[in-house]
Amino acid sequence: MPPAAASSRDALLDAAEELLASAPSEPLSVRAVCARAGVQFPTLYHFFVNKQGLVDAVADRGFVSLASEIENSTAADPRSMLGEIWNAHIRAALATPARYALMYGSTTVGEVAAGAHRVERVAASRLTSIAAGGQLTTTTASAAVWRLSTAAIGACLAIIADPTLHPSSTDAARSGIVDSLLHAKATPAANTTLRARAAALHAALADAATPDLPLGNEEAALLARWLHRLAEDD
Repeated sequence: MPPAAASSRDALLDAAEELLASAPSEPLSVRAVCARAGVQFPTLYHFFVNKQGLVDAVADRGFVSLASEIENSTAADPRSMLGEIWNAHIRAALATPARYALMYGSTTVGEVAAGAHRVERVAASRLTSIAAGGQLTTTTASAAVWRLSTAAIGACLAIIADPTLHPSSTDAARSGIVDSLLHAKATPAANTTLRARAAALHAALADAATPDLPLGNEEAALLARWLHRLAEDD
């Protein structure tokens, strides 16, 4: 798509999102969208078949953004990985409630459903390793994502419907669903800081006989000094 055309399409999507956000209960007017975007009325139909096509494209924007956030999460342990999928939904709902309602508050099939499935696939790919390791209570990562996402979406739509609800009111629900999806062994020990790990290794090193280590005396002493510093200064 030429840059000018892409710019016009983005302007229409931006305008539609802004109008939906300012009056979520009002029907979206394509003429108002065009006026806000600063384009002629027929321009809209160069990019979208009809108004529903425009609405679907706004929702798809949201799915792309949500999938990207989940995919780029740096969470590493099972509990955090599951929690971040939930948190990504909450952040999306808080940042763009009207768009999130379009994404998940409708029974429309087709493009919207395809976008939701794309988010689920990305989330499942994040959980593949812990599913393979037998850390999930479900048989597949996809099944875990379905249970987690269903609960998260419900929580998000509740927050959107009742702005007096604080996002923290969903914390207990998140903890409950995450607990139900993880075997007990998947929960990391409470004391997993760098300081604790260094202290444990330092103690193990002190207990080990030097001939059993693949280190010379000076190397062992240097390692012990580094571990002691990490244990004290983390």
